[in-house]
Amino acid sequence: MSSYTGFCREVNGLGTIWIQSFDAKDREDAIEVAQKLCAEAWGCGEDGVHVLGIARGNVDIIYWEDINEN
Repeated sequence: MSSYTGFCREVNGLGTIWIQSFDAKDREDAIEVAQKLCAEAWGCGEDGVHVLGIARGNVDIIYWEDINEN
């Protein structure tokens, strides 16, 4: 298992960006794990979550200012 950081958003493009680090077997597994963890965090189905990206390792986000127009 390796560490990855996932970036997800609602499939409709609304709302905030979910960012979290986790362990996974490989890139494909990391995509699935990110989608599952985000859906659990937001209390929605996995089909409502789009994985924007996966970074290798634990990413240390030191600043994030989300702009939500809705």
